[in-house]
Amino acid sequence: MAIINKVWFKYLPSLVLGCLIIAYLLPSSQCFSIKYLGFQCALCGGTSSFILFHQLDWIQSFLYNPFVFLGLLFSWVIGILGLLSGFNNFANKIFQKLYFYINNYFFILFGLFIVLYLTQTFFRIIYH
Repeated sequence: MAIINKVWFKYLPSLVLGCLIIAYLLPSSQCFSIKYLGFQCALCGGTSSFILFHQLDWIQSFLYNPFVFLGLLFSWVIGILGLLSGFNNFANKIFQKLYFYINNYFFILFGLFIVLYLTQTFFRIIYH
């Protein structure tokens, strides 16, 4: 049984571009955790990282928030492979392997995602 349907991977680039449009349209505001709690959460710098990633300033994007940078990079790679899989046999083979891996080890990947999120939060609390 597949946890994630293959069709959703093909919509990832559209979803990320929609979020980019929203990020440009929203006014900037101070982060809730800085304003009320006094520390940076794991997503602080996420909007700046998101915008810089799509302006292809990847070094600054990574420095603002590595968590968001890696998530965007993963989303774009999977989404583009999903789109190309219908047109290119080599891209289809890679996409099939990634799809199989993501569905079979979804909870391990999700757990790794949570651990990276918490690690980044602790580093921001300790070093900022």
